[in-house]
Amino acid sequence: MLKLIRWMALTAIVCCGVRSQAANAHAVLMKSSPAASQQIESSPQELELGFNENVGPVFFNVLDSAGKEVGTPREIRSDGNSIFLPLGSVLGKGTYVVAYRVISADTHPVGGSYAFAIGEPVASGAAAAAPAAASAWALPTAINRVVLYASVLLALGSALLLLLLEWPEQLRQSASRQGRVAAWIAALTFVTALGLGGADIVARALSPRLMEALGQQIIVDNRPGANGIIAAELAAKAPPDGYTLLVAPGNYAFAPAMYAKLPFDMASAFAPVSQLAETPLLVVVHPSLPAQTIPQLVALAKSHPGKLTYASGGIGGSAHLATELFRTLTRVDLVHVPYKGSGAAITDLIGGQVVMCFCTLPSVFQQAKSGRLRALAVTTARRTPAAPDIPTVAETGVPGYEMSQWYGLLAPAGTPAPIIQRLNAEIGKALKHPESRSR
Repeated sequence: MLKLIRWMALTAIVCCGVRSQAANAHAVLMKSSPAASQQIESSPQELELGFNENVGPVFFNVLDSAGKEVGTPREIRSDGNSIFLPLGSVLGKGTYVVAYRVISADTHPVGGSYAFAIGEPVASGAAAAAPAAASAWALPTAINRVVLYASVLLALGSALLLLLLEWPEQLRQSASRQGRVAAWIAALTFVTALGLGGADIVARALSPRLMEALGQQIIVDNRPGANGIIAAELAAKAPPDGYTLLVAPGNYAFAPAMYAKLPFDMASAFAPVSQLAETPLLVVVHPSLPAQTIPQLVALAKSHPGKLTYASGGIGGSAHLATELFRTLTRVDLVHVPYKGSGAAITDLIGGQVVMCFCTLPSVFQQAKSGRLRALAVTTARRTPAAPDIPTVAETGVPGYEMSQWYGLLAPAGTPAPIIQRLNAEIGKALKHPESRSR
């Protein structure tokens, strides 16, 4: 419908423009050569009848002495400045009259005629009949006015319809853009980096309250591998519309220092949304390992150098770095077994394929309580309220040891500030809710 109205308006404007251009040619006169009527010798050449000025579209007809039209538009043409008549090939011997006109906005139609003969004198009365032939082309004055006024009214009416129809549409689109800040159409996706571990637990603990506040479904998409680089690259290249968010563990902060080349720039690829949680790591061992405390673990490792294996969710992750710090301070020789995510590492630890791990507290706390793993210490400077009976690594004989894991929520760079502000506000409310804190 809008396309039709635009076409009508354009047509009316073009009509007005053509008429305005034609009005400038009040007196359309042939150039001084040739004369008003003359005899022309038969020739295969082309006769050009030129106008004094460019008058725009020219309407013309060529009549023979009997008043019959001769020639076709392909054979007899006009370029707005001249009429070209092929002599010999189309117009043979005889007398002809060229009647022409242009539509003028003036009260008198503009037109004229030209009589000529090929190979014979101009027939008597041909020159006198030429003006009559031209006047037959002219539109009556009343019709001229009707066409002009109709064109103007059509242009104005079309413009008014466009305004009435498109203005509400523009308002609707503007409201729709603002509405994206208040509520998203599609589900939100939380991309987590380390599989079924700490980031996954944090995302799922936060999701129920956020879904209630935003009225949106939240999908937790685990993309383990490459120590979180796969997940981060996916989120960094997602459209910056607030639909895709990265649950980022703290090891992303030093990824640029550990990797010579990353598929994204950590400093510029993301916009921070909120910090989500900070948790201690829990030193856990397989129940088959004869170590009940940290000092016993250190003594066992020193008596069997290069024999004890520890698991991590990948090189450069929190479990890896926490264990390396422990190994440096205690001067023990441990064998690192990196996995494609903390979930796989914990599975093999429970199965006995590896004997120890520095894992985030939420990921192994239940296994430690059930006896499937044995908890020796927490890595923070103080004991955690979640497990007050478990000592810290520092208080059990490794002074100065401290390590924790934090999680933040990142959006692709370029995400609109109002969306980030809304998310930040709702996440703050969700984190304060007792249900989220308990989980």
